[in-house]
Amino acid sequence: MAIPEDVLRVATRQLGTTENPRNSNRSKYGAWYGMDGQPWCAMFVSYCFYQAGLPLPIKISKGFAYCPDGVNYFKKKGQWSTSQAKPGDIVFFDWQRDGTSDHVGIVEKVLGNGQFQTIEGNTSNTNNSNGGQVMRRTRSLSVIQGFGQPPYNGISTNKGDVDPPWDGIFLQLTSPLMKSNEIKLWQKWMNKLGYSLEVDGIYGENSAAACQQFQQANNLEIDGVVGPETWDTVCRHANKKAPLSAIPQVSPIPNQPQSRGTFKCICNTLAKKQPIQSSELDDKQKTVFAAGRVVPYVSLKDTSHNHVLVELDYGAGQWYFFKPHTDINKDPDAQIALHEEKWTREQLLVNVIDKAKEFGLPLKTQHAYIFATIQWETAATFQPVREAYWLSESWRKRNLRRYYPYYGRGYVQITWKTNYQKYAQILNLSLVEKPDLVMKPGVALFIIIHGFKHGIFTGHKLETYVNNRKTDYVNARRCINGLDKAKVIANIARQWESKL
Repeated sequence: MAIPEDVLRVATRQLGTTENPRNSNRSKYGAWYGMDGQPWCAMFVSYCFYQAGLPLPIKISKGFAYCPDGVNYFKKKGQWSTSQAKPGDIVFFDWQRDGTSDHVGIVEKVLGNGQFQTIEGNTSNTNNSNGGQVMRRTRSLSVIQGFGQPPYNGISTNKGDVDPPWDGIFLQLTSPLMKSNEIKLWQKWMNKLGYSLEVDGIYGENSAAACQQFQQANNLEIDGVVGPETWDTVCRHANKKAPLSAIPQVSPIPNQPQSRGTFKCICNTLAKKQPIQSSELDDKQKTVFAAGRVVPYVSLKDTSHNHVLVELDYGAGQWYFFKPHTDINKDPDAQIALHEEKWTREQLLVNVIDKAKEFGLPLKTQHAYIFATIQWETAATFQPVREAYWLSESWRKRNLRRYYPYYGRGYVQITWKTNYQKYAQILNLSLVEKPDLVMKPGVALFIIIHGFKHGIFTGHKLETYVNNRKTDYVNARRCINGLDKAKVIANIARQWESKL
């Protein structure tokens, strides 16, 4: 059992957490509950009680995801009030006063005069029930259906103060960057160990590089991803205040200019101590870097037509990595994508216009809609993305079995092996053998422009809706995904049209 303070300590620690990406209903609470992508206010409440040691077995052992289920449960248990509440009670809202609960939160304070301070998930100042944030709100009885009163027993579990276990969300570099209170807590732990991270709750390249340093020093898999083993090890060392000597120092390459940057592994990348056949190296002379891993370096130098010599930024010495090239027979092991391959938004816009004109799509309105689609499909990062890019590759392998590894990639995602084969033939690239080539900006751009021109994605062509006679941005969405978010994307297209 527990006391209200246990639950409120957990809830307070969640303040500021947002869903990622915006307007997706993708949240740590939905992922924990097992219904990611669904409205998550009730799952947030369930999470807080579960983590505090007082699970609410309303629908499953973890709690509930549908507000009316919670109302019915507390009424049936005789733990329901329509006017009296105290901190730690669960508050159910009925915006329309139609008898059906629309939203739920936790009472933090009773302010008097029918006013309550609450902590709620999936709310905002502009959207009470689907705002995408964890926030404090001030509410009145006029919008409250009633209060569920959990069975506190006056004995604290103290779990609200205990450093939380890994909650099932892999902290890793994504686009847009992940942001959460768990990241902020992990950054605080890392700084206790002597790392210098800004405690902003954002998992950027500095956090990933520090993670790799820590993993290297503690014989963990060096992938820059905070999973259960890295989370628990950091927590354990931070509480024991491990000495600063545990942090490896970077040894620069002698007599070389000190350049810094990153590159990204296109697939599982076999790094070597020498640029020779893998069969000639023992295990200490080679190591595997996971697909998608961003690798920070101090110095990078071309050494052959096929390799680059890299001094890794977390003190792991010099390794040879493969440069991207087209002859896969010369390089069966791996590839990397150099950081310089990324386009800025401005570069992408110029390239969209040039490529669209090349394909016979010359109108400013057509360019505006293509660019609006890219903005929406990439969550305004304007970079090629993977399907469910905010989750891990292991998640995709488990949950996209029907077509893995041919899941969605690019500016607008192509899926299934047949589509990869189609564009492999058109582009004369090895997309079936190396589907991550679709993540290259040039390849991704060709696919979206070609698809719009010829109706590849849904059978609908952009010219049908946007041409010299009409500009139907709403129905142009049929070229990609029916009318899903059609009006939103149409508004974005109008904004771009005014700027072009």
